[in-house]
Amino acid sequence: MTVKITKPEINVREQLNELKKPAGVAGEAMLRAETPQEQQALIGLGRRNLLINGSMIVAQRGTSFGPSVNVYYGLDRWKTSRYAATNFLVTQEDNSYSGEFASPHFIRVQRQAGDTSANALSLHQKIESQTSKLTRGREVTFSFWYRTGVDYTAKVLRADINGTTSTGSISYWAYTAGGFLKSLFLEPTNNVWKKATLTYQVPNTVNELAVVFGWESPNLPSGTAGSNEYFDIAETQLELGSVATPFEHRSYGEELALCERYYQKSYDKDAYVTGSTSLSTVGSVDHYGSSDATNVLAQVYFRTQMRDAPTVTTYDPNSSNGGNAYAGRAYVASNSGTASYNTTTNNIGSTGFRSYVPKNGAGWAAHRIIFQWQAVAEL
Repeated sequence: MTVKITKPEINVREQLNELKKPAGVAGEAMLRAETPQEQQALIGLGRRNLLINGSMIVAQRGTSFGPSVNVYYGLDRWKTSRYAATNFLVTQEDNSYSGEFASPHFIRVQRQAGDTSANALSLHQKIESQTSKLTRGREVTFSFWYRTGVDYTAKVLRADINGTTSTGSISYWAYTAGGFLKSLFLEPTNNVWKKATLTYQVPNTVNELAVVFGWESPNLPSGTAGSNEYFDIAETQLELGSVATPFEHRSYGEELALCERYYQKSYDKDAYVTGSTSLSTVGSVDHYGSSDATNVLAQVYFRTQMRDAPTVTTYDPNSSNGGNAYAGRAYVASNSGTASYNTTTNNIGSTGFRSYVPKNGAGWAAHRIIFQWQAVAEL
């Protein structure tokens, strides 16, 4: 005899709600998620942050910059610009771990004490076109920690998501043909850390995105700058979706490799090209006997393939020379003695380059070429 049993349909979510043990806020959110992607975002899976060095931990060029130029890259991937003025400082600062965020560093942009100019200033990071296109027609959320110093005189700190429909045209606040932006205007915090988020529906024609901090007319600084007129930024994250998820921490090694797509150097981690300070030979290219019939030469291969063919500069690392005063040079040791010579750098591509010095007579039969280098392929 066959027995047929039927059971009524049940709604699993309703049944779970009737359980004595509550699912909790997080559990409710997981149950209400409509797609696996939403569930992944809730528990923080995958690579979410479209920004590089959002934790401000990589500083290949140095940890303190300014005040004599108006445009420069400071911490890796972060560029600072001031319109028609200088007198500002950029530094990598240490986190005091007072509970706001976990990253060991943050970036500080400071109007130099005594400065009286009220020119616009921006700290920004551009995102490559192929990455920017991932956001076409989708919502993105920009989140970060910020604070302003007790002497901050601008009415607000401005934060933007910027973009253009072309490539390579984002400049300053992205006021360009085909440009767009979404802005936050943040009240000064009197040295108290606060977290902010900004969500934006990106046009489906975007080709290049950027995030920007700073001050711009009509909210400019005023009077003479005090010693604490600055803004600090930490844990910046730009991600797909309408919700700011917890900051994505990447290891220093992983973050460094991402940065090296745009900037690499041969010299040691804590050695920087500044003024006339000499560079040591630690990490330098040191080739003995590599030459053709007329040149003393060396081939260099990058650790990470760069974004594009970079601008390459060589430096003579001899202890009596060095720094920017010896840019475009190498140190050559031969049977005829040792000296600093101008280099020619060619065959530059995304994977490496070649530098050489023409031979100087028969006395160069035995020779050695030594140089440090840096390669820049920023956007």
